[in-house]
Amino acid sequence: MKNNSLQLMIHGKDIGKTKASLEYNGVNVKNSTGPDYLFVDITDGNSAKPGMITIDFKEKDSVLATYKYELKARVEGSAKRTGFNTSDMMYLIMPDRFAHGDPTNDDMPGMLEKA
Repeated sequence: MKNNSLQLMIHGKDIGKTKASLEYNGVNVKNSTGPDYLFVDITDGNSAKPGMITIDFKEKDSVLATYKYELKARVEGSAKRTGFNTSDMMYLIMPDRFAHGDPTNDDMPGMLEKA
């Protein structure tokens, strides 16, 4: 991943009492909790390969639930994508008064230019 951290928010009754753990080469996990949510911070040491990660939710030594999370391969050329910027917009420079929907606003008091 270009950014080697990912945060998952898991919500469920009393999920904050559990601890997420996983065993996947090149991936580390850190937990932070609340009563009904669990934030799982996953970091990749740039050596993780694409595949399925099994996340176990444990309370003490017993596994209460598991979840499979897919770590996908980066799409070729995806780093070349650009985000939303001004080239994606069209600025409308023609005010509605030129459509003559309301001829009373063609000339505005105090304006130097008249219609």
